[in-house]
Amino acid sequence: MPLKMFRSLSSLQKLDKTVIDNLDRYREGNFSDLLREQKLLTVDEELDTSFFGELICTNKAANDYENSILMWRNLKISPRLAREARFWCYLTHTHGLEYTRARYPLINGNEKDIKSIQAHFLVSNELRGIDRDNALSRLWISAFISSKVEGLDFESALKVSLYQTDFREQLIGHPTIMRSQRTLNEVMCCAKKILIDDNNTDFFHRKDHKGQYKTWFHLLDVEGGKLLLDALSKQQLSILVQKLAEQAH
Repeated sequence: MPLKMFRSLSSLQKLDKTVIDNLDRYREGNFSDLLREQKLLTVDEELDTSFFGELICTNKAANDYENSILMWRNLKISPRLAREARFWCYLTHTHGLEYTRARYPLINGNEKDIKSIQAHFLVSNELRGIDRDNALSRLWISAFISSKVEGLDFESALKVSLYQTDFREQLIGHPTIMRSQRTLNEVMCCAKKILIDDNNTDFFHRKDHKGQYKTWFHLLDVEGGKLLLDALSKQQLSILVQKLAEQAH
């Protein structure tokens, strides 16, 4: 089956406006009849989309690692296409519908379920929504970021970034880290040392909505406001990132 996407943003707007009318479809139905009314673009004529059926369909974050690898290895798309809400929303309503429904169960009453649909089936915020919330884009984006980390193998980088959901969200949400490839490299290498080499899982746990990693990222933001991190040598940047991690303990 060819890989497609919505042609127009109006299709997403219509889905967003009719969420309450389609709650039963989201919970246990499908959108095949509604999608026939929408204009679509073909993204890839030859891609085998059957891999979507191999996604582990549970609501457990522990399965994000395997699912991210599956998406990354099978969904060969450009970074530009990966920024398209029209693409991801089409997938969550078609090939990835069963997975999205399982990952984010709609069992919390209409009001909360509507918000969950807008976040995870749709894209409620163009930037944050694709990076953090949409059920399928967040898997691919996690793998994409991990593939760019220098000094770590792909699997280790992905395990670290997905070890704890809020750690991933905080990482992606910090411009000090994400806008500098060199800073991202050092942060991920340091995080890998803490989590895997030192087996310090407490560093990644939240207590009273706080975590040592949050303090670490805050300290990085403070330093990033004082000096240009990219102007530091690799050794200087590495030492600084590790020192701030130790201060966050």
